[in-house]
Amino acid sequence: MDRKAFLKTGLTVTAGLPFAWRFLKTSQIKNSTSFSDLNLWEKTGGPIGGLGYNVRYRLDNPDTFFVTDAWTGLQKSTDGGANWASSNNGIDVRFGPSSDAIPVFAFRIDPNDNDIMWAGMEQGGGLFKSTDDGTTWVKKDNGINLDPNPDTSPLTIRHIEVQPGNSDIVFVMGENHTGEWGTEFERVKGFIYKSTDGGENFTLMHEFNSLTRWMFIDPQNTDNLLVATGIFDREANTDDPDEEHPSGPGLGMFSSDDGGVTWTETNSGINKSKSMFMGGADCDPNQPNTIIISAGNNNDFNKGIFGALYRSEDFGATWTDVSPSLSNNAEPFTAVAFAPSNPDIVYAGSAQAIYRSGDNGLTWTRYSGENDAPYGPPGVRSGVPIDMVVNPDDPNTLFVNNYGGGVFKSTDGAKSWISWSKGYTGADIHAVAVHPNNPKQILGNGRSGVFSSQDAGENWQGISNGYAAFPEGFGVAFDPKDPNGNTLFSADEHESFLLRSTDAGNSWSPVLYLETGEVGNRHGVRNIVFAPSDNDIAYAGFMSAGFHADPHVIDFPESMGIYRSLDGGETWQEQNNGLPTGAQAKNVTDIAISHQNPDKVYISLRDGGVFITEDRGSSWTDAKGSLPAGQGWDDIWTAEDPLPRHSVMSIAVHPQNDDVVYIGGNIYGIYRSEDSGENWEQILAPQKLIEYGTRDHAHITSIAIDPVDPANVYAAEWHGGVYHSGDSGNTWELLNEQPSTRAIAMLKFSGGGEYLYAATQGEGVFRYQLREMMNTSTKKETVQPKHFTLEQNYPNPFNPSTTIYYTLEKASEVRLEVFDMSGQKVFTLVDEVKPAGSHSATFNAGELASGTYLYKIKAGDQEASRTMTLIK
Repeated sequence: MDRKAFLKTGLTVTAGLPFAWRFLKTSQIKNSTSFSDLNLWEKTGGPIGGLGYNVRYRLDNPDTFFVTDAWTGLQKSTDGGANWASSNNGIDVRFGPSSDAIPVFAFRIDPNDNDIMWAGMEQGGGLFKSTDDGTTWVKKDNGINLDPNPDTSPLTIRHIEVQPGNSDIVFVMGENHTGEWGTEFERVKGFIYKSTDGGENFTLMHEFNSLTRWMFIDPQNTDNLLVATGIFDREANTDDPDEEHPSGPGLGMFSSDDGGVTWTETNSGINKSKSMFMGGADCDPNQPNTIIISAGNNNDFNKGIFGALYRSEDFGATWTDVSPSLSNNAEPFTAVAFAPSNPDIVYAGSAQAIYRSGDNGLTWTRYSGENDAPYGPPGVRSGVPIDMVVNPDDPNTLFVNNYGGGVFKSTDGAKSWISWSKGYTGADIHAVAVHPNNPKQILGNGRSGVFSSQDAGENWQGISNGYAAFPEGFGVAFDPKDPNGNTLFSADEHESFLLRSTDAGNSWSPVLYLETGEVGNRHGVRNIVFAPSDNDIAYAGFMSAGFHADPHVIDFPESMGIYRSLDGGETWQEQNNGLPTGAQAKNVTDIAISHQNPDKVYISLRDGGVFITEDRGSSWTDAKGSLPAGQGWDDIWTAEDPLPRHSVMSIAVHPQNDDVVYIGGNIYGIYRSEDSGENWEQILAPQKLIEYGTRDHAHITSIAIDPVDPANVYAAEWHGGVYHSGDSGNTWELLNEQPSTRAIAMLKFSGGGEYLYAATQGEGVFRYQLREMMNTSTKKETVQPKHFTLEQNYPNPFNPSTTIYYTLEKASEVRLEVFDMSGQKVFTLVDEVKPAGSHSATFNAGELASGTYLYKIKAGDQEASRTMTLIK
């Protein structure tokens, strides 16, 4: 695949909340039991991303901004967008797998009174009104049938319009779900509701066979209305005349001259051989009859039907095609904005570029990223621009809210961009990685691309450069042999690319590519794992796309299984001998490598259970052992469920004993084996998970074992949050404090157990600090410990020497010793009385063999231990 063809794959981004959980309503979280006084979860506020929709500012105070996101709701800024804070007080609707998402889509500031605001929700959440600048909200949707088709899904509000000069007249538009799937997206219908009493009551005015997206009201005659239908990621409820596709064309534009009672198609001049999905629109603030609309749809693009820009000077009675010349004619246009201070300047956007016009939309100049990369901040995958506004005083300053990319700002007329989402994120992160030697150096990968942080997530930098500008990110990893963290790996969920960077993500090269990508047969690497005792050995596990949208789905294609590298990730070979084949097979959900033996590896399969290799993947053996088999779940609930018990979502191996392994089931809880998978014991039953979750089933998406104290085991349940065991899994309790979203895709410990990081669906990355941190990748920090500690050695892995840090509460007789993994002592580093305070000891392993070693400290009546890795 050449570079240009690869970039076009960005047009197939699937936006909107996952279809499989759109039926959820508000739920109440049950009280949980506290197990300790560890620090609370901290939301890092990044990486940027989410399912953004509207961006708006107050006309009387342009520094007050609002943006909407389908995961984190309404966000408000009072400093022109430099910082954001939640503004959802009174909006009590919650959705998502853990019922924590706040799905605000549409937002409108009343043009007659800027203190009055409206917020429209996705999936039956309704309509809310604020009369105090968004400080508090009250539900105002009486008369709107929020669930007109109970067998499909509740309706979604896409736009709210207020009549100029009369705040009592309010129109509400959006989509009505049919439950029928087209080629790539759902077929949907549209609606218009009208209120004549300021939102106290609404009446259905009309329904359409495509969603209703924008409305314009003629200020000279407010009975004249113009509506645009369609959007880039939905299909119309129309039939294909050639019967070659599940759905037909979009419907374009409609007008009414009686206040919305009757509607007539008004597509004169619109080229029906191009897309008829009108996703973006705006009018000239000085000449409201001049309107520009943008057309484009991803499914149309896949059919060879391309987008366009149209301009009208007679309030939509006739249209002129003003589309810019495109070398590939392939961009679905999705957003339009006029500059209020100079309406000759107009902007139009696509997922690839922002276009600028200096002559009221007649001609256009294209601005995209370097080397034809998508527009946006360097290294940030922009997503799809869904709404944009221009500063009221400066026509060169504009703001864009994106499906997938967060909010961007440009001050030079769309030539360059910066991220403008500090303080909030709606990012759907699929994977997180921590550098083994630096607990603050982390990576995240998901729908909004690949990001890195050097300060435990306080600040994030986009590194989705070149090939890494994925439509959907998946797995991510550090090369542990690189002490500076510049050698990285990332993967995508659709195109089956595995990439490597040696310059901290500034550039990427494919090291593995398996050609897939057609709808329904997309795949990617979810996990990239290096052997702790031999960093030349790494494994990558493939699985089909859509895993995080709904883990309960049972209809997914066979994937590509396991690939192995013996040269630190530079080359990869298939290693599937012994794995099952056929429908749903070879979907590798997780990988766990022995810390002592690089030849011994466990994998979990979404369908097929657990497999083990003891010859570096040359052959795999079924390790389901005594795990329950078959289907049917009468022991959990009475309804039959087709999900097999051998569907496994996560796996983890004990860092000091590779016979001990934990697995997280796709419904049936957590099991532990102490004999490499021959026998299994259920240690956390699904009934307890269901008790604290939001569904009648549970998915264990990730298991993380504390590298310092392996008796501490943490597990993420997709609908209920994080569970903890302090006794190697014998007993479990739900953490009393949870992230603000409990839908967690992956948990990862830092190498010294300082932090536990969580990749979440819809709120980016969270961190949970368990211990004081004594060192970074370059030097010891001046953090004063509050109690007795034994810190992770630095560097780790090491060759041949490393330094061990420890702290004493009081003067004590100290004995610090090093053991091999058989328990034999190999060195005594300290054996004397030490004063209170911070200390260090240097260990030189020049005569020892490569491998994992244990170091233990005894200071008075206090003891602690950690592991370290010697690589020669």
